[in-house]
Amino acid sequence: MIDGEQLWNDRWAWARAQATKGSVVVLTVGADVPHEILHATGVLPVDISSGYDTNVPPVSLRPNKSGLSSADLLGAAVDPAAAVILDHLLREDLDFAAAVVVSSEREAWVRLFQVLRELARIGEKVPPVHLIDALHFPRAASRSYTREQFVRLRDIAAGWTNIAPDRIDTAAAIAATAAVHTSLSALRYARAAGRISGLTMLHSCAATRILPPKEAVAMLDAQLEAASAADPDDRPGLYLWGSPPHSDRLFRIIESGDWRISGDEADDCAVTSAYDDAVDSAGDPIGFLVDTYCRRGPLPTSASPRSRAIDTLRAVRRSGARVLLGVIREHDEAPRWDAPALRTELETAGIRSVFHEHQPMEPDPAVLHSSLEELSVHPVGASE
Repeated sequence: MIDGEQLWNDRWAWARAQATKGSVVVLTVGADVPHEILHATGVLPVDISSGYDTNVPPVSLRPNKSGLSSADLLGAAVDPAAAVILDHLLREDLDFAAAVVVSSEREAWVRLFQVLRELARIGEKVPPVHLIDALHFPRAASRSYTREQFVRLRDIAAGWTNIAPDRIDTAAAIAATAAVHTSLSALRYARAAGRISGLTMLHSCAATRILPPKEAVAMLDAQLEAASAADPDDRPGLYLWGSPPHSDRLFRIIESGDWRISGDEADDCAVTSAYDDAVDSAGDPIGFLVDTYCRRGPLPTSASPRSRAIDTLRAVRRSGARVLLGVIREHDEAPRWDAPALRTELETAGIRSVFHEHQPMEPDPAVLHSSLEELSVHPVGASE
């Protein structure tokens, strides 16, 4: 059985192999891409938002008609994570991919979509690209708009596979994904208890956005069985917050020392807790899915910094973490807006924290180790 770390390192080769076997592979970027809709149409969605070794300098781009690098194509003041993804999209031989679907919850992903669309317009060889724009406001108009987005994606994906799913097909795909999230939630408890590492959790969470649901459940359940027999890691827990992880190096640095990652914002923002009810195939499965995605968060696009800070504090407490480490990449503005409110909530709760802003793709290990040492002895609310 393939494990999360293998998929993290080899998802491009794995995706190509699945396409060679006959799967219709669609590459996805962003948490708002509803994989349930794609699974219902017979598509195999493969998330490419993470899993990059950013220590390796980019190789020369495959020549493109624009004559510009990925960073130049995206423009200034864009999260450099988008440039790494675009670099891979332009370097990889993507003839195996039926399309790329990008969601709009982050400005960097919107810019990535715009660049890919423009490259296609000028004749660059890139797969068809589609934007999913899901709203997270508790209003009828927002729900109706998002439902239209999901229906449109379903109809477009049906053209890639010639499979038009009915309500039963859609409900089955949603239920299969809900089972993945049930197992993933159990794995989170194992991480909080110190029976699996934060690194393993990172890899496993990413794998659930790559593997078909049944294979993902089998992988997670095998990890849960191994975790139940493991001796707990008695190092103190740390909650990692800030820019979504693009590589796993930050996790490796933190867990190589005196701390273990007992929680992190990246997977706590997933839709895991949103599957509150069983989907009814006789009802409106797509409407059910829209409601599920609308409950994900609170997100920067739909909630105040204070409400997000309060939600993060709850997550820190659930994880059993003693401290919070915030790492925010350069040009990733949303976490910077949230940081002051979060710092205030943590100080009030008596939870120590250190925040690093304007960080490169890979923060300096010496700076991180210094921060971890500071968290061990420094009073509440340290910041940098």
